[in-house]
Amino acid sequence: MAKSVSILSLVGNALQGSVGPGHSAISVDHTVFSFEVTAGWADARSGWRIIGRSEYLNLNRSRPVIVQDLKSGQVNADHVLRYLLASDSNDDDYIGSGVCSSQVSNAIDAGTTVRFDPFGLDHPATVFHLARKLGLVQRTTVIPPTNWTWRSKMLLRDLYRLEPDGSASPLVPRRLYHPGKI
Repeated sequence: MAKSVSILSLVGNALQGSVGPGHSAISVDHTVFSFEVTAGWADARSGWRIIGRSEYLNLNRSRPVIVQDLKSGQVNADHVLRYLLASDSNDDDYIGSGVCSSQVSNAIDAGTTVRFDPFGLDHPATVFHLARKLGLVQRTTVIPPTNWTWRSKMLLRDLYRLEPDGSASPLVPRRLYHPGKI
Protein backbone atom coordinates (compact mmCIF):
# COMPACT_ATOMS: atom_id res chain seq x y z
CA MET A 1 0.00 0.00 0.00
CA ALA A 2 1.51 3.30 -1.14
CA LYS A 3 1.69 6.10 1.42
CA SER A 4 3.00 9.34 -0.07
CA VAL A 5 3.04 11.27 -3.34
CA SER A 6 5.35 14.15 -4.26
CA ILE A 7 5.66 16.30 -7.36
CA LEU A 8 9.27 16.93 -8.41
CA SER A 9 9.72 20.10 -10.47
CA LEU A 10 13.21 20.30 -11.93
CA VAL A 11 14.01 23.94 -12.69
CA GLY A 12 15.53 24.42 -16.15
CA ASN A 13 16.51 21.78 -18.68
CA ALA A 14 19.54 19.70 -17.69
CA LEU A 15 21.31 19.80 -21.05
CA GLN A 16 20.77 23.49 -21.74
CA GLY A 17 22.44 25.21 -18.80
CA SER A 18 19.24 25.55 -16.77
CA VAL A 19 17.20 27.31 -19.44
CA GLY A 20 13.86 26.12 -20.73
CA PRO A 21 10.79 25.11 -18.77
CA GLY A 22 12.42 22.24 -16.90
CA HIS A 23 10.95 18.84 -16.12
CA SER A 24 8.15 17.30 -14.05
CA ALA A 25 8.41 13.94 -12.32
CA ILE A 26 6.37 12.27 -9.59
CA SER A 27 7.36 10.06 -6.71
CA VAL A 28 5.29 7.51 -4.88
CA ASP A 29 6.96 6.65 -1.58
CA HIS A 30 10.66 6.26 -2.51
CA THR A 31 10.24 5.60 -6.25
CA VAL A 32 10.36 8.29 -8.94
CA PHE A 33 8.40 7.99 -12.18
CA SER A 34 9.88 10.34 -14.77
CA PHE A 35 8.29 10.48 -18.24
CA GLU A 36 11.44 11.24 -20.21
CA VAL A 37 12.47 8.31 -22.42
CA THR A 38 12.18 9.84 -25.88
CA ALA A 39 13.32 6.81 -27.91
CA GLY A 40 10.91 4.34 -26.29
CA TRP A 41 8.75 4.21 -29.42
CA ALA A 42 11.70 2.84 -31.39
CA ASP A 43 12.45 -0.11 -29.10
CA ALA A 44 9.13 -1.03 -27.47
CA ARG A 45 9.89 0.66 -24.14
CA SER A 46 7.51 3.06 -22.51
CA GLY A 47 8.43 6.69 -21.94
CA TRP A 48 8.71 6.10 -18.19
CA ARG A 49 11.98 5.96 -16.33
CA ILE A 50 11.42 4.33 -12.92
CA ILE A 51 14.23 4.91 -10.43
CA GLY A 52 14.86 5.28 -6.70
CA ARG A 53 14.19 8.78 -5.37
CA SER A 54 17.63 9.41 -3.84
CA GLU A 55 19.38 8.16 -6.99
CA TYR A 56 17.17 10.36 -9.17
CA LEU A 57 17.88 13.44 -7.05
CA ASN A 58 21.63 12.71 -7.15
CA LEU A 59 21.51 12.52 -10.96
CA ASN A 60 19.89 15.97 -11.06
CA ARG A 61 22.23 17.91 -8.77
CA SER A 62 23.02 20.43 -11.54
CA ARG A 63 19.66 22.20 -11.19
CA PRO A 64 17.26 23.09 -8.40
CA VAL A 65 14.53 20.57 -7.61
CA ILE A 66 11.27 21.70 -6.01
CA VAL A 67 9.61 18.90 -4.04
CA GLN A 68 5.91 19.30 -3.26
CA ASP A 69 4.73 16.68 -0.78
CA LEU A 70 1.02 16.22 -1.39
CA LYS A 71 -1.60 15.81 1.33
CA SER A 72 -2.41 12.14 1.84
CA GLY A 73 -6.03 12.94 2.71
CA GLN A 74 -6.52 14.62 -0.67
CA VAL A 75 -4.33 12.51 -2.95
CA ASN A 76 -4.73 8.72 -2.89
CA ALA A 77 -1.24 7.31 -3.41
CA ASP A 78 -2.55 3.87 -4.42
CA HIS A 79 -4.63 5.36 -7.25
CA VAL A 80 -1.68 7.46 -8.44
CA LEU A 81 0.56 4.38 -8.40
CA ARG A 82 -2.06 2.31 -10.25
CA TYR A 83 -2.17 4.96 -13.02
CA LEU A 84 1.63 5.09 -13.30
CA LEU A 85 2.07 1.33 -13.48
CA ALA A 86 -0.76 1.00 -16.05
CA SER A 87 0.75 3.76 -18.19
CA ASP A 88 4.13 2.04 -18.08
CA SER A 89 2.69 -1.39 -18.94
CA ASN A 90 0.58 0.15 -21.74
CA ASP A 91 3.87 1.27 -23.31
CA ASP A 92 2.84 4.95 -23.30
CA ASP A 93 5.41 6.79 -25.39
CA TYR A 94 6.87 10.25 -24.88
CA ILE A 95 5.10 12.81 -27.14
CA GLY A 96 2.58 10.27 -28.49
CA SER A 97 1.07 9.89 -25.01
CA GLY A 98 1.98 13.35 -23.74
CA VAL A 99 5.01 14.94 -22.15
CA CYS A 100 6.40 14.90 -18.62
CA SER A 101 4.04 17.48 -17.13
CA SER A 102 0.90 16.11 -18.80
CA GLN A 103 1.63 12.60 -17.53
CA VAL A 104 2.29 13.89 -13.99
CA SER A 105 -1.01 15.79 -14.21
CA ASN A 106 -2.81 12.63 -15.34
CA ALA A 107 -1.32 10.64 -12.46
CA ILE A 108 -2.36 13.23 -9.86
CA ASP A 109 -5.80 13.50 -11.44
CA ALA A 110 -6.19 9.71 -11.00
CA GLY A 111 -5.60 10.11 -7.27
CA THR A 112 -7.79 13.11 -6.45
CA THR A 113 -11.48 13.87 -6.32
CA VAL A 114 -10.87 17.36 -7.76
CA ARG A 115 -10.08 17.86 -11.45
CA PHE A 116 -6.31 18.22 -11.87
CA ASP A 117 -5.98 19.60 -15.38
CA PRO A 118 -3.69 22.57 -16.05
CA PHE A 119 -5.72 23.72 -19.07
CA GLY A 120 -3.72 25.37 -21.83
CA LEU A 121 0.06 25.47 -21.67
CA ASP A 122 1.07 22.41 -19.68
CA HIS A 123 4.61 22.65 -18.35
CA PRO A 124 6.32 22.00 -14.99
CA ALA A 125 5.55 25.42 -13.47
CA THR A 126 1.86 25.07 -14.41
CA VAL A 127 1.66 21.72 -12.59
CA PHE A 128 3.45 23.26 -9.59
CA HIS A 129 1.04 26.21 -9.36
CA LEU A 130 -2.10 24.12 -9.92
CA ALA A 131 -1.20 21.79 -7.04
CA ARG A 132 -0.81 24.85 -4.78
CA LYS A 133 -4.00 26.51 -6.04
CA LEU A 134 -6.05 23.36 -5.38
CA GLY A 135 -4.66 23.09 -1.84
CA LEU A 136 -3.06 19.69 -2.45
CA VAL A 137 0.40 20.63 -1.12
CA GLN A 138 1.39 19.79 2.43
CA ARG A 139 5.01 20.99 2.21
CA THR A 140 7.31 22.55 -0.41
CA THR A 141 11.08 22.10 -0.29
CA VAL A 142 13.72 23.49 -2.65
CA ILE A 143 16.71 21.17 -3.03
CA PRO A 144 19.56 23.41 -4.17
CA PRO A 145 21.84 22.49 -7.06
CA THR A 146 25.56 21.92 -6.52
CA ASN A 147 26.14 25.38 -8.03
CA TRP A 148 23.50 28.11 -8.29
CA THR A 149 23.54 29.99 -11.59
CA TRP A 150 21.82 33.29 -12.30
CA ARG A 151 19.59 31.44 -14.79
CA SER A 152 18.39 28.88 -12.27
CA LYS A 153 17.67 31.63 -9.71
CA MET A 154 15.81 33.65 -12.36
CA LEU A 155 13.70 30.64 -13.43
CA LEU A 156 12.94 29.79 -9.80
CA ARG A 157 11.72 33.35 -9.20
CA ASP A 158 9.96 33.98 -12.52
CA LEU A 159 8.28 30.63 -13.13
CA TYR A 160 7.77 29.31 -9.61
CA ARG A 161 7.74 32.56 -7.58
CA LEU A 162 10.16 31.07 -5.06
CA GLU A 163 13.48 32.21 -3.60
CA PRO A 164 16.41 29.76 -3.38
CA ASP A 165 15.63 29.17 0.32
CA GLY A 166 12.07 28.09 -0.57
CA SER A 167 10.34 31.25 0.62
CA ALA A 168 7.88 33.16 -1.57
CA SER A 169 9.52 35.53 -4.03
CA PRO A 170 8.74 39.22 -3.58
CA LEU A 171 9.28 39.74 -7.29
CA VAL A 172 6.27 40.49 -9.43
CA PRO A 173 6.28 38.04 -12.35
CA ARG A 174 6.75 39.53 -15.78
CA ARG A 175 3.63 39.90 -17.87
CA LEU A 176 3.50 37.27 -20.55
CA TYR A 177 2.46 38.53 -23.97
CA HIS A 178 0.62 36.16 -26.25
CA PRO A 179 0.29 36.46 -30.03
CA GLY A 180 -2.80 38.41 -30.92
CA LYS A 181 -3.14 40.03 -27.49
CA ILE A 182 -2.04 43.53 -26.61
